[in-house]
Amino acid sequence: MGTADPPAAVVQRLQEEHLRKDVIGFGSLGEALTAQGGRAEEASKAFEDALACCPAGVPSHLQRAYAHYCGAYASLCEEIGDRQRAQELYERGLSVNPTCPTCLGNLPLFLQSCKRPSNEIEAAYKAYFAEYPESVPVLVKYANFLRHAMRAPDRAETILKKAIGISEDADALGAYAVLLHAVRPHDPLTEQLYGRAVKADPAAVNALSNYGLYLSEMKRDYTKAKKVYEQALTADPAHANSCYNYAVMLDSGLNDVEGAVQLYERALKAKPTHAYALYNLAVVCEEKLNDHERAGSLYERAVAAG
Repeated sequence: MGTADPPAAVVQRLQEEHLRKDVIGFGSLGEALTAQGGRAEEASKAFEDALACCPAGVPSHLQRAYAHYCGAYASLCEEIGDRQRAQELYERGLSVNPTCPTCLGNLPLFLQSCKRPSNEIEAAYKAYFAEYPESVPVLVKYANFLRHAMRAPDRAETILKKAIGISEDADALGAYAVLLHAVRPHDPLTEQLYGRAVKADPAAVNALSNYGLYLSEMKRDYTKAKKVYEQALTADPAHANSCYNYAVMLDSGLNDVEGAVQLYERALKAKPTHAYALYNLAVVCEEKLNDHERAGSLYERAVAAG
């Protein structure tokens, strides 16, 4: 089997092959432009063109595609901060196809971002699982909702057990490991799950970053943690949390000031508003480098970043 085209190649092919001027043609272009990144305005135009293809109602043979592109466009609108348009699109998609997996699957996170009541969010998850009970990615999202919003780690663990029973999925394994890291850090299963997560996907950067944190915090195994952090940064050199976690270990665990500063700066290059990196770097500048001027500036930025 061949590999999937990268987003840029998809866009180019769609444009070169006389784009189908219908729901699927314009919708596919919108998705490809979204995946490219930095082309939200063009992607929005393509999605609008897709939806405009059915001014008098959506034919039955296009309802699934139309609803899917409503959901994909809604997700883009969320990214660019247009929540009102996103809500309209989710509602439109579900009115056309009430079982649309894209709309049903994205809606709970959208409701969370809008700070809607927890019972409304949970109802949205249950509506999705009524149609798609074995969707591992959405089970993971639901578990995170139960843990953080509902303060129900036992329920979250039940959901994550179900998820990893369906598939040896790196995100599910990593989420389960993070949960145990927080509530039962000395449980041997915690490290087993981290190991299974990075075996399932050696480039699973979030799992790698959290595994490095576990090794350094709980095991004080700095040698192994360094290898895991390096693997994370090979997978994603601009992953801010991996840079930050690695810097904390070098700073607090190994007293490698130069290395820690480089990684705090790298984290801030990736995410200039990373409040923890700003604060920690300020402390290093003040207490270890005697650079009070820079420390003051960093403290101010940390406060502004919240």
